[in-house]
Amino acid sequence: MHEITIRCEPFTLQFKCEYDFVRKKGSDILSLYQNAQEERGETARLSSFVGACAIGDLVKTTLGPKGMDKILISGSGEHQNVQVTNDGATILKSIGVDNPAAKVLVDISLTQDKEVGDGTTSVTVFAAELLREAEVMVGQRIHPQVIVSGYRKAVRVAKDALEKVAQTSGEHLRDDLLKIAKTSLGSKILSQHSEHFAKLAVDAVLRLGPNGALDSIQGFLLEKKPGMYQPQRIEDAKILIANSSMDQDKIKVFGSRIRVDSVAKIAELEQAEKDKMKQKVEKICSHDINVFINRQLIYNYPEQLFADRKVMAIEHADFEGIERLALVLGGEIASTFDNPSEVKLGSCKLIEETTIGEDTLLRFSGVPLGNACSVVLRGSTQQIIDEAERSLHDALCVLSTHVKDQRVVPGAGASEMLMATAVLAESQKVAGKESIAMEAFARALTKLPTIICDNAGLDSAEIISHVRAEHSKGNRQFGIDVENGRMGDVFELGVLESYNVKLGVLCSGAEAAEQLLRVDCIIKCAPRPRTKDRRPPLIRALLLQSRHAIMATLLMRVLGLAVVFPVFLSVFLYLFVPALFFFCPIIMQHVFFLNFVRVPFVDYYDLAHHGVRSRGRNFYLRERDLKTQKSTVNVGNDEPTIGVWHILPTSLSAEKGTKMNDKDMERSLNEGSNAILIYLHGNSFDRTTRHRCELYNFLSSMDFHILAVDYRGYGDSTGRPDENGVNADAHAIYDYARKKASSKDIYVWGHSMGTGVATRLVAELSDLGTPPKALVLESPFNNLRDVVRHHPFSFPWRVLPWFDATIVRPLVRSGLRMNSDDRIQSVSCPILVLHAEDDHVIPVKLARKLVDSAKTAKREVTYMEFDAKLEYRHKFIHRAPELPEVLREFFANGHLQQRSKNRIQRENEAVHVEL
Repeated sequence: MHEITIRCEPFTLQFKCEYDFVRKKGSDILSLYQNAQEERGETARLSSFVGACAIGDLVKTTLGPKGMDKILISGSGEHQNVQVTNDGATILKSIGVDNPAAKVLVDISLTQDKEVGDGTTSVTVFAAELLREAEVMVGQRIHPQVIVSGYRKAVRVAKDALEKVAQTSGEHLRDDLLKIAKTSLGSKILSQHSEHFAKLAVDAVLRLGPNGALDSIQGFLLEKKPGMYQPQRIEDAKILIANSSMDQDKIKVFGSRIRVDSVAKIAELEQAEKDKMKQKVEKICSHDINVFINRQLIYNYPEQLFADRKVMAIEHADFEGIERLALVLGGEIASTFDNPSEVKLGSCKLIEETTIGEDTLLRFSGVPLGNACSVVLRGSTQQIIDEAERSLHDALCVLSTHVKDQRVVPGAGASEMLMATAVLAESQKVAGKESIAMEAFARALTKLPTIICDNAGLDSAEIISHVRAEHSKGNRQFGIDVENGRMGDVFELGVLESYNVKLGVLCSGAEAAEQLLRVDCIIKCAPRPRTKDRRPPLIRALLLQSRHAIMATLLMRVLGLAVVFPVFLSVFLYLFVPALFFFCPIIMQHVFFLNFVRVPFVDYYDLAHHGVRSRGRNFYLRERDLKTQKSTVNVGNDEPTIGVWHILPTSLSAEKGTKMNDKDMERSLNEGSNAILIYLHGNSFDRTTRHRCELYNFLSSMDFHILAVDYRGYGDSTGRPDENGVNADAHAIYDYARKKASSKDIYVWGHSMGTGVATRLVAELSDLGTPPKALVLESPFNNLRDVVRHHPFSFPWRVLPWFDATIVRPLVRSGLRMNSDDRIQSVSCPILVLHAEDDHVIPVKLARKLVDSAKTAKREVTYMEFDAKLEYRHKFIHRAPELPEVLREFFANGHLQQRSKNRIQRENEAVHVEL
């Protein structure tokens, strides 16, 4: 909102709104946005006149055969671009102008260049001179509308005079075209060779015909080379023009995700890509072609395939190149090659390499489109080549326009003088101030030949006076002989111009002047408000400083970060984190369970997708299931739903798996002789984790029914985990198994954190007199306090004297204990403890303490320790090759016999067994 003040005498109003009002003039008040600018009345006209005259003065020195060139520089450093030109359109489109009137003149120049091709400087200078004359008349208190009316009458008179003097070429078309071309090229860089280039231009335009398009001028020369070992000359060429990818023969390893288990697989992938490319080349060659031109790259392998089939392959012809070729050769651009009958091929009599100077080009001879040709320009510098191309392009445009109209008018300023004479004579018959405007129009026309004389260094006053005198006598063919510095007969001199060029200069210049004359107000919109710079202060400072200042700033910032970051990190680790754990011990539970670490969008029903080889089912123990079963413990108030996988034994899955539905699988728990194993996993992730699925496959191969449960809060199970809650979940799955298979042996297997859950479960079942058949503890610990003291996570804080007070004790206060060393003393079933010496998550000494605690209570425990060189670490003990035999003997006898121990030690010295 902006504060607005409006003063309308004798009152002053002040209020707020989104607009800002410009100061009043008279009784007019204009509503504009804040920061908008307005120029009105004489100020606006003066601004238009000044801008237009400045543009006219800029380019008028380039007018005529002796006009000067301009150097245009854009960019800087390595990206600097230099142009040397006297072409008005090129100059004006390369400069940036802010004045609106100047922009109007730039636009009419570009339009003249687009529509006619020549006269771009003349139209700009003519419009500027009309406005210069109008400025004088406005100063004489002549209204702009009167001036516009006078200019319009003058345009009608000038057009009639120009049309009367115009002559149709007829049978002299070629001669007139040569004269027009030489006139156009006479003011360009090609003026010294105007005869030669005029002939080239005329030949090209006549070949195009009256309906030809200049876009196909460069139709049969292509700046490309054939591929290696391919034919360099093709007669009676049948050409397929394509825009297709031919670079797929190389595997893009760095842009793809490819998982292989050997280098040979990569070779297979490469061979598959080569086979695919070979099929594509065969499809292309099935079109019965001997030349293939592609817009995109052709890599080495397909290039070799084309060479083997004697096909010339031309790559990277770019889009403009293949568009021209399709036009010249009479073909179509193809992107698919499955239907050869639907592709239109191009053709020509001969394709061969030709050398022009140092450049090697491909020449297409005998093309179906006979009215296509090429002109090759060469020069000592790029600037000369560019200016020569612009000069020849202007001549070609003028000639192409003239072929359609075929009317010529005298050049060398004669047309301007005859139009000025006619307008001046007609002004004598017009009464009022419009006659003054017509006289001014005639003076503006006379300015064009005057400037031509001035640019040639001639006495313009004398020559123009002689030309004016001759035109007053009716000798309309007289103009300026620049070469001899005098007046001359333009028809004898051969200086002719196209009627359309002169008509475009007359009409476009007058219309632009009229448009600007009617302007009495210029309004510049408010600039778009700059958005707040949200970049960091360092980046803003770097963008505003020099290179040395930038280096110094960066060095100071790096040194500052080198000091601040370690201090900040130390404060965060050794003060903030311990304080957080001390005052919020509940956080320790989340850190311990890590149930929030999970993979999103998991499909728990597709067991095979996760790597489970046997058939199985996914089901849930819901609230009512937990209540209806005779649970040994209270499940809590939240009554969660826990997700369970039931995986069939391998033998049963192979025999009946495909015929069994979920109910059949549930009934199979109580059928046959297969035992049931309940798996209680560790913290983080869920039952779909890869190493857990490997264990399922291993146990399934030993013909166990496996029940893998996700505790509350894990995977797709609901609720929040705590020690009592996960214990209740373990009881729920055990009660479910006992209910569904009352006569079957049930084993409990715990891993990592799951060993604490399993030990408590079996201890409580032992107290009730219903223990499982056996208990297996993989990578167990003795109690949670020692785990925290030795876990890698606690390494940064172990050196702190307040470690126990801020880390260990808050864990106990949070309700987490998992005292397996105490509970294992109540277990009444056989126990097998498995641990790897290189386990860095739970050190092996904690497992030894747990075993010692069991032995102290004289429990039946067997301990197997795997050497570090086996690299089983924390999760992969199931990969031990001797483990199946060990488990069969343990499950059968409840312990390992001495002979088994000796045999294991002989087969693998890295395994240590204690009975």
